[in-house]
Amino acid sequence: GVAVLAAELPGEKQSLFAFVTDDLIARGVRADGVIREVAALAGGRGGGRPHMAQAGVGEPQKVQEALDAAEAIVRRMAAHA
Repeated sequence: GVAVLAAELPGEKQSLFAFVTDDLIARGVRADGVIREVAALAGGRGGGRPHMAQAGVGEPQKVQEALDAAEAIVRRMAAHA
């Protein structure tokens, strides 16, 4: 499976996280790829590893929109593998 979530950190900073299981990594879905696309929708940047990645958020008001888009991003990645 895949999990994409947002967290509010001290100082009113927000971060995004993505986690991907081995079976989906084998199908071409990587957490670092997911987080790059999701974070870009919230004005952020990030990276990490195939299993776990994180990103900062540049536009906190767009976090929900970015989270809402995560499923479509993951489905597209899985379909192109």
